[in-house]
Amino acid sequence: MKVIKLDKRHRTFKSGFTHALRFDSWCSDANEVVRYFDRVYPGSEHWKWTGHYGSMNAYTRRSVYWICVKNEELLTMAILAM
Repeated sequence: MKVIKLDKRHRTFKSGFTHALRFDSWCSDANEVVRYFDRVYPGSEHWKWTGHYGSMNAYTRRSVYWICVKNEELLTMAILAM
């Protein structure tokens, strides 16, 4: 898990998202963060998760998951709640 500050290179930045949690694969920590946001901010436009699939060949399959937020405070509260 890595905290990333988004900038104009990121697709979700254009939608107003400023920070993200980056996971190299889907894990229990990512699942806990998504469940926290579903419970505290149900149906909210303040957060979303996306998946990006890198090179897809027979030997390597890498997927990166992002949980993006519009306010840094939401991310801090989610990390503290874990």
